[in-house]
Amino acid sequence: MKNKLSKWVALVGVLISLIGGTPSVSGVSRTRPIEGDLTIHKYWAKTDDDIGTADDGEAISGINVPPAAGIQFDVYELTPETGAPTRPPSEKEGWEYSRAGKELTVRKGAAEHKYRLVLKESDAGIGGKTNAAGELKYSDLPAGYYYVEEELAATMDDEIPGTGTRPKTITTTSKPFVAAIPMRRATGNDWNTDIHVYPKEQGLNPKKRMETPSVAVGDDVEWTITTNIPADITDYQQFDVVDKLDKRLDCVSDSIRIVGLDSKGAEVETLINEMDFNVASPSISGLGKEPLLISLTSDGIKKLGTTPIVQLVISFATTVNGNSAHDSENSIENNAMITFSNGLTTDTEQTPSVAVHTGTIKINKTYSGETVDESAQFQLAQTNEEAEDGEYLRVVLDEEHAYIKDIVIPGEPGYDAAYRWIALPTEADETKLGFKTDTFFVRSFEGLKTCIELDGVKTFETYYLMETQVPEGYSWIENPFEVTFTGSDKDTNYVHTTDEIKNRRSFTLPNTGGFKTLIPVGAGSLFIGIVILLAINKKKKSFK
Repeated sequence: MKNKLSKWVALVGVLISLIGGTPSVSGVSRTRPIEGDLTIHKYWAKTDDDIGTADDGEAISGINVPPAAGIQFDVYELTPETGAPTRPPSEKEGWEYSRAGKELTVRKGAAEHKYRLVLKESDAGIGGKTNAAGELKYSDLPAGYYYVEEELAATMDDEIPGTGTRPKTITTTSKPFVAAIPMRRATGNDWNTDIHVYPKEQGLNPKKRMETPSVAVGDDVEWTITTNIPADITDYQQFDVVDKLDKRLDCVSDSIRIVGLDSKGAEVETLINEMDFNVASPSISGLGKEPLLISLTSDGIKKLGTTPIVQLVISFATTVNGNSAHDSENSIENNAMITFSNGLTTDTEQTPSVAVHTGTIKINKTYSGETVDESAQFQLAQTNEEAEDGEYLRVVLDEEHAYIKDIVIPGEPGYDAAYRWIALPTEADETKLGFKTDTFFVRSFEGLKTCIELDGVKTFETYYLMETQVPEGYSWIENPFEVTFTGSDKDTNYVHTTDEIKNRRSFTLPNTGGFKTLIPVGAGSLFIGIVILLAINKKKKSFK
């Protein structure tokens, strides 16, 4: 009996040790510490290559770029207002941060949360600046979340070491960020109470985006370039936006618009063409294009320096054409460069590349029997009904009839004057392709829209192929073929190859005329007549 009781006591003890909030078996506390330290390290650095990625709060060693002294960083404790989560949603999830006075707004679409800001005192006091090692420390901060912002206006350029005797000039701030005090370590079983952060100068941080991922030839695409504005913009002699357009993009010259945004993202100024900026429109040069050049004038630069503009937004439209070398050239990549000079240096910053694409339908056409001398013909429609009614897509060509400028659907203006668009998928003779009289012959249908995207959800486009002519001796396929683009088409550069479409040999009637043909025809007719008479005679007998 004592044996059983001791076993039960031991089992209960094990359960208590597992369930209880005491230190785990490893001896690591799972209780969050009540305070921690924050050390801000400022270097003359713009990219991760200069310092490295440091978002885990750990200290980094072996940094070779110079530290920046005299840089003020303000740290605010965040207190959530009604309904806001204790932990602010991350910018990596699409949330945007904006500060107005002692309030921080975190917004994503129609949703938003607000936090009260309480300024904390650094070890160097209120308004503390980085020391000669580029460090500014905040000790014994209560556990929580903190908004860290660089105060560029208080920067002392003469304390930032440069090349030779010339000091470096920080013209744009590092991006504000939120730091957690303390932080979980990567293992998840321990707390880091000594947080180190390494904010990098944002620079101009130019970015480019387009309004839609896919278009058809003839469609317009709106491009947007955003760039930060340096605090010392009034000292600049040059500020140019250069965009070398792909040969498949024709700029809509009167579409260029430039607006300035304040720190809250609100439009505060619209720049005026030929007054605040000048434009050199692209022109055709061989197979490529001249760069689209947008240059701020001295008046435009002055306007940026005397208004609360922190970001410039340049937008313009291009029309997509079909000037491609082959049917798999569907992705149209594009980027832009900002070239600037502030009297001390001339530099360039480039946006990451973005791309818009068209799609190609390639027809997997086969034939039973021997190889045919000429290809079957196909035309393309947007709906099954239009395919059955013979209402197919048509095309407008460039002046030399070399490539497609626009794809026209039935009912659109210019449809009747547009050229027929016919695919010859197995045609080997190049001379039979291209423009002929009123038709543009191709091997595959190119320059098509593959999808539309709304709120991050893509809907893929469907088209209908109709066989409109077959080689002699082959059966006609009467029904349209449905073709739908898919997400996997990206792996083949948006070329969608259909399932096998096979034409079979048709039934051939015997030759007519001639005495020899009359004999088997007559014999066959006599045989059929006898069969009919026997059937009638049998039927009469059955009614007796």
